[in-house]
Amino acid sequence: MTASPIITPYLPGNLQGLHGEEERIRTESSLCINASASLKDHVEMMHSCLDMLHAAHVNAPKKLSDDEQVIYGLGIRLFNSGSCFLKLLLSGYYQGAVSFLRDVVEVGFLLDYFDYSPQSIAAWRNGEVDEFKPYKIRGVLDKRDGFEEKGRGERYKFLSTYGTHATFKGFELVVTEKGLTIGPFMSEKLLTGILNDGALHFSHPVLVCLIHHKGLSLNQMKNSVGFLDAINTWFGKYRDPEIAAIGLKQIDELRKFF
Repeated sequence: MTASPIITPYLPGNLQGLHGEEERIRTESSLCINASASLKDHVEMMHSCLDMLHAAHVNAPKKLSDDEQVIYGLGIRLFNSGSCFLKLLLSGYYQGAVSFLRDVVEVGFLLDYFDYSPQSIAAWRNGEVDEFKPYKIRGVLDKRDGFEEKGRGERYKFLSTYGTHATFKGFELVVTEKGLTIGPFMSEKLLTGILNDGALHFSHPVLVCLIHHKGLSLNQMKNSVGFLDAINTWFGKYRDPEIAAIGLKQIDELRKFF
């Protein structure tokens, strides 16, 4: 009896070489992260967010209402965009990573809007578009929160300018000391800055997504408290210790409850 020939995966030579370079840069990025306490914290924050989204998905009810399908579908998009962000970032595609980060932020705004106006979920599901233009959603949320400085718009504009829209400023994410560079490359500076932005911008959309999940089990609620603690710890270390101290008191009260 003749043995079956071994089936080997095939890609054209240049594509195989490109994949090899991406893997080389991923290893270099990982070594850079391992050598930095702050970068490891940022990756752990991203990992906690992805874990929480995954847990919410696998524990979803077997039968979802139409509105629940929207929320869980957007949660899947958050997970996939966050995973793509990390994959591209670690592989040296910095502009692509920022593009997925803008997607995370935009989905977060939409989920926040649905929490404020749950009756709008049906209209969005049915394909109505005017109400859901990004600038309109940001305006409603800013008015709700009393934010006059338009921080949501600035964040969205920044990520769009550098990652999503074709702009001259966006070239800054594809430039090395040799000039404009095609394909992936390693930049510790870009890796550090974009990973910090990822940890900052990913946590809030995940929190808002969890708010929509009303039927969490006791164990899931305990996990959520742990997730809140992880966010609060990161926020206190890298953003605002005073606000984090207030949050810690609230988390301690939740722990006592459980």
